[in-house]
Amino acid sequence: MPDKFEQGILYVSAEFQTAGHLCACGCGNKVWTPIKPTEWSFTIDTKGPSLKPSIGNGQLNCKSHYIIRNGKILWLNPITDEDTEFDLTIANIRREYYYKNLYPKQGLLKKIMNWIKAFLKRSS
Repeated sequence: MPDKFEQGILYVSAEFQTAGHLCACGCGNKVWTPIKPTEWSFTIDTKGPSLKPSIGNGQLNCKSHYIIRNGKILWLNPITDEDTEFDLTIANIRREYYYKNLYPKQGLLKKIMNWIKAFLKRSS
């Protein structure tokens, strides 16, 4: 990522799974969006880049709220403190659900069978 961002440019780092840009309202604040299954998704096609879900800058004074779709800014109503709190709650639920289901719990029988297989593998 460059030290200085230019307005209207979306910077994406595949290595760090992050996108950054200057807030679309023009306030000059840098906005960071992690590109991960539980956060934002990034796509690009011939029409331009897209980020999902929306970007709600509730922590910034501008309270801007927008979507980047096909290289264009689609404005939404300014985000409120209640919206920000709700969005953070939903994001936490989404993360918890994702990680809980990423590695499903094994039943006791499955654990015992895996232990026996590992033991037999080491013994041979």
